[in-house]
Amino acid sequence: MAPRYLAPFLAELAGTGGAAAPIPEAGVPVEVALDAEVAESQRDRLIESAVDALGESGGVTIGEVMTADPLVVAPEDTLGEVAERMRERDVGSALVADYGRLIGILTSRDMLRALAGRVHSSEARVRQWMTAEPIAVAPGTALEAAVILMTEHHVNHLPVVEGERPVGMVGMRDVVRASAPFAETRGRIGLGF
Repeated sequence: MAPRYLAPFLAELAGTGGAAAPIPEAGVPVEVALDAEVAESQRDRLIESAVDALGESGGVTIGEVMTADPLVVAPEDTLGEVAERMRERDVGSALVADYGRLIGILTSRDMLRALAGRVHSSEARVRQWMTAEPIAVAPGTALEAAVILMTEHHVNHLPVVEGERPVGMVGMRDVVRASAPFAETRGRIGLGF
C-alpha cells in the first residue's frame, strides 16, 4: 500500500475532494485499511448515538404520525393470504408477530422476491420470506431519528413497538408528510371561503 497523508486521506473520506489536496513535503504517512465489519459497526454506533440524541429533542414523535392499527400477521400465514389483506387495507407492509411479540416484517419488496423466486402463493409461508428482527422504534422516538434510521438502513417502513409488542407502523410517506413545511397548514387550504 502506498503511503498516504492524513489530511488528504480524511478529506477524501469526507468526500470534500481530498484527491486534489496537495500532499505536504514533510508529513507523516498513514496506512489505513478498515475492515468492512469495523466500518459498519462504527457507522451503526454513530447512527445509534444520533438517534439517542434526537430521541430526547422534544419535537414531533413517531407516536403522533404512526398508523395506530397496523396489519399484523402470523408467521404461518401464506403469502397469498397476506397479499389479499395488504391489498384490502391498501398497505405496503405487514408486521409479523408470534404470540404478540414482533418477530419480523413482510413488505411488498419481500413479496417481489418471492414472486421472482416463482413460489406458489398458497404454499409459501410468511416466515420464509419476511425480514426477521426488523429495526423498530418506540412511539416516543423523534421523527428526525426515524428519518436517520430509514435512510441509513434503506427501509421504507418502521414497526412501532412498546416492549416487544407491535403498536403501530410508520412509513416514509408518513415521515415526509409530517416534516413537510406545509404540514401545519394542511387541511386549511381551500377556495378561500
